Amino acid sequence: AFDARDARDRRNANLPVLRGDTVVLRPEFLYEPEGSPDLLDLRKIWSTLWRHRLMVMAIVAGTLALGVLALFLVHPTYRSTASVEIEDQAVRVLGTEDVRQSSGGQDTDRLLQTQIDILKSRALAERVADGLNLAGDDRFLLAQGVKPKEPIKREQVIQALRDNLSVSLPRNSRVVPVQFDSASPALAARIANSYAENLIAGNLQRHYDTSSYSKDFLQNQLGLTKGRLEQSERALLEYSRSVGLVDPSAGGGDPGAIGNNAPHSLTSATLLELNQSLAAAMASRI
Repeated sequence: AFDARDARDRRNANLPVLRGDTVVLRPEFLYEPEGSPDLLDLRKIWSTLWRHRLMVMAIVAGTLALGVLALFLVHPTYRSTASVEIEDQAVRVLGTEDVRQSSGGQDTDRLLQTQIDILKSRALAERVADGLNLAGDDRFLLAQGVKPKEPIKREQVIQALRDNLSVSLPRNSRVVPVQFDSASPALAARIANSYAENLIAGNLQRHYDTSSYSKDFLQNQLGLTKGRLEQSERALLEYSRSVGLVDPSAGGGDPGAIGNNAPHSLTSATLLELNQSLAAAMASRI
C-alpha cells in the first residue's frame, strides 16, 4: 500500500514513496495532473451552478417572460397564395390558323417573366385597388401598418399593394404563385385572388382586342375588295355596251334547259331569279 500522507499530496506525485523498506515510483496513470487545460471538472461546474442557482433561474424566467411578451406585442402577418397557369398560345382570328406551341425554353422564360412584370406593374395594382375599393376603406391601410392620409390615400394603397406582393419565377413549371402579406388573413386572400383574376381578365382583354382589331381589319379589306369588284363589273358592263356585246335576248328562256347556251349577264340572271321567286311566292299564296 502507498503511504497515506503521500497519496494525499498531489504535488509530490512524481516523487518516490516508501513501501515498507523499498523505494518505488508511483505510476502516473493513478492520478490527474493539476491544471490540465484539456480536462473539465464537472463537479466544480455543478457546484458553481448550484451556488448561483437563484441567479440562473431568474435569468431563465426573465428570458421566457420577454419572449412571451414579444409574441403578444408583435402583430402576426398572414401570407395568402394564389396560383395562375400561363400558356403561350397564339390568338386565332379566322379559326383556321395552325397554332403551334412554342417549344423553346427561352421563349417560355420570356413569357413567364413578362407575366411576372405585369403582375408587379402599377397598372395592375390600380385595377386591384379600384376593383376592391381599397382606397375607400381605411382598414386595408391600417392592416398594412400605414397611417391613412386623405390627400394621398390612393397612392398609399397602390404602394402598399406593390410592397407586400411577392411573385417568384418558377422553375420547370408554368404555374406562377402570387403571394400577398397582410395582418388580416381574409384581406390577404381577397387581394391575392384579385391579382390572379385581374391578370386573367387582362390577358383575355388583350386577346379580345387583338381579335377585334383583326376582325375590323378583315372587314375593311373585304369592303375594299367588294368595291373594287363592283367597280370592275360596272366597267366591264359599260365596255360591253359601248362595243355592242350585250345580247338583248340574254336572260330569256330557261337557263336550266338543255341546249340553252345563251350568255347571261349578272343583271339578267338576278332578274330571272327574282321573277322565279315571285312566281313561286304567288303560287304558294294562292
